[in-house]
Amino acid sequence: MNLGVIMMNFNVKPFLKWAGGKSQLLHEIIQELPINIKQIKRYVEPFVGAGAVFIHFLENNYFEEYIINDINYKLINLYKVIRDRPDDLIEKLEKLKAQYLESDSEEREQLFYKIRTNFNNAECDIIQSSAYFIFLNKTCFNGLYRENSKGEFNVPFGKYKNPSFFDELQLREISRLLNLKNENGEFKVKILNKSFDELEEYVDINTFVYCDPPYRPVTLGGFTSYNKSNFNDKEQILLRDFFETLHKKGAKVMLSNSDPKNLDEKDNFFDDLYSKFNIKRVYAKRAINSAGDKRGKITELLITSYKEQANSEAATTKIDECIKEYLRTESSDLVKIFTKSLLETNRGFNFYVNWQRPATIVSQYNIELNTLNALVKNKNYDDDFKKIVKRFPTVINVLPALFALSKDERENLRKGKDVLKVVNIDALEDDLLEYRFNIGEEENLTEEEIEKYLDFTKKIGLKYLFTDLLEKHLIDYLIGCEVGLDSNGRKNRGGLAFELALEPIIYNIAKKYNIKMLTQKQFKVLRKMGFEISEDIANRKADFILIKDNKIMNIEANFYGGSGSKPEEIIDSYINRQEDLRNNNIEFALITDGKKCWGNDHKPQLLKGFRHLNYLLNFNMSKNGMLEEIINNIF
Repeated sequence: MNLGVIMMNFNVKPFLKWAGGKSQLLHEIIQELPINIKQIKRYVEPFVGAGAVFIHFLENNYFEEYIINDINYKLINLYKVIRDRPDDLIEKLEKLKAQYLESDSEEREQLFYKIRTNFNNAECDIIQSSAYFIFLNKTCFNGLYRENSKGEFNVPFGKYKNPSFFDELQLREISRLLNLKNENGEFKVKILNKSFDELEEYVDINTFVYCDPPYRPVTLGGFTSYNKSNFNDKEQILLRDFFETLHKKGAKVMLSNSDPKNLDEKDNFFDDLYSKFNIKRVYAKRAINSAGDKRGKITELLITSYKEQANSEAATTKIDECIKEYLRTESSDLVKIFTKSLLETNRGFNFYVNWQRPATIVSQYNIELNTLNALVKNKNYDDDFKKIVKRFPTVINVLPALFALSKDERENLRKGKDVLKVVNIDALEDDLLEYRFNIGEEENLTEEEIEKYLDFTKKIGLKYLFTDLLEKHLIDYLIGCEVGLDSNGRKNRGGLAFELALEPIIYNIAKKYNIKMLTQKQFKVLRKMGFEISEDIANRKADFILIKDNKIMNIEANFYGGSGSKPEEIIDSYINRQEDLRNNNIEFALITDGKKCWGNDHKPQLLKGFRHLNYLLNFNMSKNGMLEEIINNIF
């Protein structure tokens, strides 16, 4: 298997979930790169962690040389094992995965703590320890890596039913990237285990340095520990000194950190510490938080030693302003924004007629329809029908489009998955007749078979349609038939009108970012794509499912037209849904609307929704760019 060929255009993701991981900020980081980034030869990252930024640069061949470092020696050993022993690592992970999935919940917890003890006591070789590292990261609470003062991993069991253990293709591709060599046969990536202040010797004027240190806590219960020592304010000051030293050497330096102003607007710690440099606040959804329902949008800092960015011409857009308002607004104010932009109706223009449906049918059967058109007003219908079918047997396949069948029934007939069964009430025997509508071009129908289809057109009324009702072209009838069936169906399923109005918005976003979109599918369909989906959500239907690489998002859309709806029950049900999806590593967004339901009477329920749901929008908020920013942020 040539993985190098298979993995072309593969969008590699970090193999670990990491506190402060930069997948969510990657777009902003790219926007702030120095203007001469293409001329810089070396990349240095003193706090590599899960390596989201490093992997992106390496995959896209930004630099000739890469130096990654971390103080966590077990993490650095893991990088080396992925580079040098991927087969052995994957074999160990497969065994751990099988052992976990074959156990019940109590046994899983016992297995977790047994492995955690072995991992902390170093009772295993480097490959087993690396497999344990990934296993613990994927099965521990919130996917967090944290150590106590003794240097022991101390995160409790996560109790996930179907954790995403590892992606073999991702690991193999990262291994391939780590094995890239320069023209001298040396690894392009040097992997180090040092303190950040020991890296000065690797930095010169031809270097770009990205520092992603342990963040200063942004929540009252935030973790302050980093490996065995606290990365406290004193350490942050030492890092600032290191930042200045590298700047004086001529290197381009970027640093990210938490924004203390999220908790205290008067906290100027970083503003004062890096007052000589350029500070930008960007928005990100934190992936790890000690309280799952408090995950949300906050500002983070990007600090650079330079002013000119490669993408400095990108001006603030309408979307940026919308998102800024959404992300920085208190929940109570969001309710006001939400209620002021509600819709009175859920019917867009595409509710009434979907012209794509008849257009598709006409295009699919254009030749057959024009051939059958010879039967319109034909006084010699029987003989001409038999002649046409004898010469062009595939015209039989278009007949189901001329009478009332559902789209699925018609497709099953066309693909030969089913036959049309009709009760023959006139016959004493053979009271069930069967008709096949997947005739091949080279197929020779017998005279008896052709006679059978002729009789079918008479009994179902198609002969009467051709000889008496139609005035001009069969295609005109088909278009009218399809529009009528589709319009009637839509009126009978008015609850889907809101999804119909939202579908083009979501479709265009998905197309823009090369994201696969599914509509009205059960979650179990994701199993066919290699995702692990738990039984408790497998049979649930989703309005929209977005998929790209190893990430999934579910968007539910509902319009509530009457005050008889129960907003509290609605919000609670979606909070529960979000939690179930989170256990399957699926992001969730709710788009809901309806002035009569969500007007001025139910703000407490909306406030609850904005506090507990990651993403809650109405139609206008979605249309004006907020949904695109959310989807782009996730993927």
